This record gives sequence, structure tokens and C-alpha cells, in this order.
Amino acid sequence: MTEIKAMAEVVDPDLVFLIVGMQYRSEDVKEITNRFSIVSPTHVILSKMDETSSYGHFVNVPTFLNVPIAYITNGQRVPDDIMEANSRELAVLLAREVLKDARSSK
Repeated sequence: MTEIKAMAEVVDPDLVFLIVGMQYRSEDVKEITNRFSIVSPTHVILSKMDETSSYGHFVNVPTFLNVPIAYITNGQRVPDDIMEANSRELAVLLAREVLKDARSSK
């Protein structure tokens, strides 16, 4: 991890993207963001949306690091499956998940 931090300091990038796989559990995501906070990410990319059916816990990722979600990936086709994140689409995803959970609990 210190090697990554040293490289980041030498390069001194304007933007640092942390890519977090959406297939991980909430506890794993917290550990990943904590571990990589050493490189001071400026944005988050949520990857592998196609490999999960639960999106709710990823709302917390930006708050762990105090950075925005920049992109979401949803498949193997690059660049076709890379979407720019926007609040409206994220809200729709979460609303669908809440409705699905509400229907299944009846």
C-alpha cells in the first residue's frame, strides 16, 4: 500500500478513482475504502453492477471517503457498459430495490 501511495505522490494526479466492486458485502466495502483512503481518492467507480441484485449499501461508499460516485459499470463491454453516475438514476435503482423488497416481504 505504501508503494501505491508513493507512486501517487510522484505523479500528483488531479483525479484519483477508487474502483469498488458491487459484489462485495457492506463490511468488505468499508474495509476496502478504509484501506485505500491512503491514496486520497477524489471519485469512486462502482463496478460489476451486473453481478449483484442489491444496491442499497453502495449509497454509503461516497460517505466513507467523502467523494462522489463518478461512474458505474454494468457488464464486460468497454466502453458500452460504463455509465456516468447521476443522482436520478441511482435514486431509481434504490427505489426499485426497496419496492422489490417490500413486495417479497408480503
